[in-house]
Formats: sequence, C-alpha cells, structure tokens
Amino acid sequence: MKATLGAALTAVALLASAHLDSPARATDFDHHFLAATCVQKMAANGRPIGEIVTTANGVAVQHRANSTEDLVLYCNVDPAGTHFFNMFQILAEDNTPTGSVTATLYQANADGGGAPVALATVATTDQAGVQVAQNFGDPDIETLNEIFFRYYIEIVVQRQSPGDVVRVYAVSLRDVL
Repeated sequence: MKATLGAALTAVALLASAHLDSPARATDFDHHFLAATCVQKMAANGRPIGEIVTTANGVAVQHRANSTEDLVLYCNVDPAGTHFFNMFQILAEDNTPTGSVTATLYQANADGGGAPVALATVATTDQAGVQVAQNFGDPDIETLNEIFFRYYIEIVVQRQSPGDVVRVYAVSLRDVL
C-alpha cells in the first residue's frame, strides 16, 4: 500500500511540476482535472463527505464509510489560451447499478451578475467497473470566453447504500480533432 501511494503521489507531483500554470492541466488542448485536486463541498456538520483513496486504478475520491449524501466537488476551469473543446469526459468507477457520477460544466458572468448556466453534462451509466463517459460534439463547449465568463465543473457522486463503492478519478475537457 505504501509503495502504491508513494508512486501515485510522485505521479501527481510530476504532473503538477510539468505544468506550472495549472497543476491539473495536461496540454493546451486538453484540460484534465484530477478529482482529488478539486474543492469538496462539506456536509451540514462541517465535515467532509468524501475521502481521497488510492486504488489499483489510481487516486480517486469516494464517500466516507457511512455517508450516502451527495458528494460534490468543484473544479476551476481556466481556458486562457485555449478556447476550443469538443469533448467532455469523466473517469469513474461504480460497483452498483444505482450509483452514479455526473459532471456539469458551468459558465458564470465574470462581473458576478446572474446565475451560472450549465453548458454541458456527462454522466456514468448503470454498469459496474471503471468507465469513461463522454459528451462529444456539444456546441456549447466549443468556444469558451475567459474575458467575459468564468468556468467551473461540478462533480456529483451519488450512492444509495454505505456499502456501495462509487469513485471519481478525473474529468477532462478535450479537443480531439
């Protein structure tokens, strides 16, 4: 376990050092966000709902032992220098047909006026195991304007029972053409 955790943390550190402008950004046309680096919404009692775990598949975020309330993560998107994306992806794991992971890309006015607008959503399907869910060719994510808007991704991890394992590893905005 210690060797696996050490290797995972080394990989995260290398990723962060290779891209000083944004530790979760991989290339100019691919924005990848490791779920463990996103900000977690706290429960009403002020405690975290989720925990960071290292699995055979990598570093993930999942519910704490007895929690079934929605686990919500927020990832800041900085599209500076990159304005075109045509794919929105999520990498997650689910051992139950009733669990799910949903990611939504939001656009908010830079001046703070008005409610944020959902631009695109991607969700896992009801199947067990690791999966890559994607939203390809959505015109609402093709051109992001960082001058007038701010962007963020909200990830919601849901499970019905404390014994269910539903994990999120990463979300991505990509230009695959």
